[in-house]
Amino acid sequence: MNKYDQFYSLLATILFGIFSLANAGAQGILVAHYEFEDPADLGHDSSGLGNHADEISNVEQVEGQFGQGVYFDETLPSLFNKNGGLAGFTGKPGVTLAAWVKLDEATTGFDGIISQDAGGCCDNRILLHPNHNVFINLSEHDDRNLTAGPVIEFDEWTHIAMTGEDVDGGAVARVYVNGVEVEDSPQEGFPEMDDGSEWNLYLGVGESGTAHRLTGALDDVRVYEGTLTPEEIEGLLNPIPELPPFVGAWEFDGDASDSSGNGNDGELVDAVFSDDTPRGAGGNSLLLENGAHVLVEHSESLNITDAISIAAWVKPVGEIAWDGVLAKNPSEGSNDNHAGNYELRIENGGRHLHFLHQQGGANDTAFQQGTSTSSHKKVYRSIDCANGMNGRYRIARTERRDS
Repeated sequence: MNKYDQFYSLLATILFGIFSLANAGAQGILVAHYEFEDPADLGHDSSGLGNHADEISNVEQVEGQFGQGVYFDETLPSLFNKNGGLAGFTGKPGVTLAAWVKLDEATTGFDGIISQDAGGCCDNRILLHPNHNVFINLSEHDDRNLTAGPVIEFDEWTHIAMTGEDVDGGAVARVYVNGVEVEDSPQEGFPEMDDGSEWNLYLGVGESGTAHRLTGALDDVRVYEGTLTPEEIEGLLNPIPELPPFVGAWEFDGDASDSSGNGNDGELVDAVFSDDTPRGAGGNSLLLENGAHVLVEHSESLNITDAISIAAWVKPVGEIAWDGVLAKNPSEGSNDNHAGNYELRIENGGRHLHFLHQQGGANDTAFQQGTSTSSHKKVYRSIDCANGMNGRYRIARTERRDS
């Protein structure tokens, strides 16, 4: 190894890709996401578009489906509004509303979950009927009572979602309970979708921010511009955790550019693009053989000394040997071949995962061996290594089995 501070994939015979999971393949774009985790800021929108609630009152943080949720009481009454429209939302290509709800038996009537309107009644909304089945509107005040759908039980977390989109001169709504489309869905015959860019958003009420108040709890409330697929709706039941910001993300779809925003673009050295990708996801990967690699010059964002997570899709396709996945080169003056900042590789014998990092000086490299990668099959392996760089390690492997 040379002694320059450079970040590169080791010479290996592998296909290599790092993929961002945010909105991967989604037809909808997340424009508002309320998780209710911060008791000092229950109206925080984690979508990144700044659609934080304008008005919140009489809402209590409680245990949610994921972490924390919020409880609404119709007798107080509770209030949770985002007024004047959502950034990034028009509803014209379609809309998806989704939330976890836990209905309280103290309820006395309609229970509003999510509602959008210009201050009157009613445009897009999901409610529960007094009989506790789903009740919806799409684009205007055209009530649809889904009586054949399931009855929502008291004191149980239930996921409810509605999508709406224009089809053949009108609009069609689909409703899902716990990831399954209900018997009364789809609902057809709505007028074409209106522009909702200035509509208010209300949680825990059914219209105008004042009527059909919820008695119960909400968690993981989401609004999408566009419609999610049934598979994506089902995926909301066990969502991928929000990831911290990347310092480097290379998808290799035609180049080695870094999509993290940190400018850590790579230089391809004898690497060849391939259309063989994990799970047939499309795009490209890289075939690295006979010394081919990707070189990324040193930057401060890659000088990681506290904690690190590394993830990659890897597919060994050559002879069994030491397969390097990713490495940061050794520091100047080190005599240890593996005294780099960090390195993730696959061992040549038992095909174990290896993680190494330099603890502060020459010849003091820490080493951790993970579990075996089973056999040398030509399938992709998702490799991740989370390392606190303080003696606590986790090296894991998941494998997709081809049928």
